[in-house]
Amino acid sequence: MIRIDSPTIYISFASEALADAKRLLRDYSSKFSRKDFIQPQLMTLAGMHQRFRLKWRELEDLVTEMPRLRQVLGLKKSPDFSTVPKFLKRLPARVLDRFFGSGKCNLLGIDASGFSSTVASPHYEKRCGKKRPYLKGSIAVDLGSLRIQAVKARRSHAHDSRDFWPLAKKCEFNVVVADKGYDDEKIHRKVHKAGADAIIPVRDRERKRVNGRHRKRLAEGFDKKTYHQRSKVETVFSVVKRKLGEDVRSRSTNMQKKELKVKLWAYNVDRRVILDSLHRLLRRC
Repeated sequence: MIRIDSPTIYISFASEALADAKRLLRDYSSKFSRKDFIQPQLMTLAGMHQRFRLKWRELEDLVTEMPRLRQVLGLKKSPDFSTVPKFLKRLPARVLDRFFGSGKCNLLGIDASGFSSTVASPHYEKRCGKKRPYLKGSIAVDLGSLRIQAVKARRSHAHDSRDFWPLAKKCEFNVVVADKGYDDEKIHRKVHKAGADAIIPVRDRERKRVNGRHRKRLAEGFDKKTYHQRSKVETVFSVVKRKLGEDVRSRSTNMQKKELKVKLWAYNVDRRVILDSLHRLLRRC
């Protein structure tokens, strides 16, 4: 990593993202690659595209006009505006899952939120009479550090509980909290079998009888102070949507899912940059 005095937010983000990408990606996807750029460089640019809410041509102009940025990334020339999207298109979706997870956490929170899959205004869509599609993103968050540990994206309409275990099994945790939408005895059994505990309130129903050993225990009472830490997951969604945008601009569903994962990875990188800056500031005081 190249050290530069008084780095800008672009330099700080690029340095942190490049170090992360080099740890998780090979330099080239194939021995027959042209070798103009390495994969970590292109992944870093994809993260900058999301973090700074740039268009692809604007990203190309940024790299062209910032020699310090090219120096940090090790670029001999600026990539064409279509180079990074083509890289993401051929990158397997499972590879992006490696960019999440940072060891065992004590308290894990799981929730879901929708991301708009169109940039058309709601007024225009109302006039056209079209239903606005959206992409549902489910995340598992370390509630101690507010870092995203796992991501699941889907376009199909499905109950939130379907995505609980695919997220939870990718993480190491002691306690997991979620809202009533994830109330299911099967979820409790899987979490208990993994050696952890789940705090999920029982849904209110007309039928007063509660089935399941774990659900009965939670219906009688649980640690509300720990459960209310779950609201931090909504805070993460709020930060992502306000700072990085609440829409995905790709056309195909496959690319929309990749774009969402890159967006959430960019949030993790940006959070590390902010915390590192605060720690340096505190050491100077």
